[in-house]
Amino acid sequence: QPAKRHAITGESWRGVTVEPDVQKLADHFGLDERIAAKLQEALNRREYPAEDIEAMWEILDEARNPPGLTMMKVKEMLDGTFRIGEQRNPQVAALAKKFGLDERATYKLSEVLATKPKRDEILKALDTHLAASNNPSALVMLRLADLRRDVPLGEVPYGTKGYRDRPYLGKYDRDGNR
Repeated sequence: QPAKRHAITGESWRGVTVEPDVQKLADHFGLDERIAAKLQEALNRREYPAEDIEAMWEILDEARNPPGLTMMKVKEMLDGTFRIGEQRNPQVAALAKKFGLDERATYKLSEVLATKPKRDEILKALDTHLAASNNPSALVMLRLADLRRDVPLGEVPYGTKGYRDRPYLGKYDRDGNR
């Protein structure tokens, strides 16, 4: 059985006329004609392409590898998961308020959880971890990779008090010796 492929594969991009807005984005971020055409082809299938182009400017502005990230975003557009983090999940919003998560951590968490069937279990485990954390936003950002790969969060480390339980020892060991 052949692997499932998107409609935008192979040579389909060759006949696409790239609009000026997309070409301007491509020129600014150094995207080749193939990537620009695939982006245009994906945008042609979207309900609000102008808003998606604006979002792409913001996304690519922070990218280390704009061409690679563009192809990931094209795939998300085709899968229907592009900008899904903006559709606020009320449970994530409650968690963000409870632990004072920053906007980026909240958005990324919403984005990842939107694709997960067991999001209630994940949120419950995350609540326990965040309660034990000194810096909840940083913890969310660190755990995103695990959440994407469906790696369970597991138990809170360092005993019952959580992340704060491990004392800072500086240059000394547990016995007070240098």
